[in-house]
Amino acid sequence: MNYTTAIAGGYLQFASQGSNTVVLIDLDGTAGSGRAVKLVTVDNVSTSALNKSVNFAF
Repeated sequence: MNYTTAIAGGYLQFASQGSNTVVLIDLDGTAGSGRAVKLVTVDNVSTSALNKSVNFAF
């Protein structure tokens, strides 16, 4: 799996919370019945700044 497939499959998601970004993971992606859970909140970083493949290693 790489960043592109993680995003497309719903395994890795982002949500804005004020000026912070919440990183969510879903172990079975959009194909399964599980739901995304919060992995970490990154303070004072926008979703658009964090949502880049260079910020993640697979």
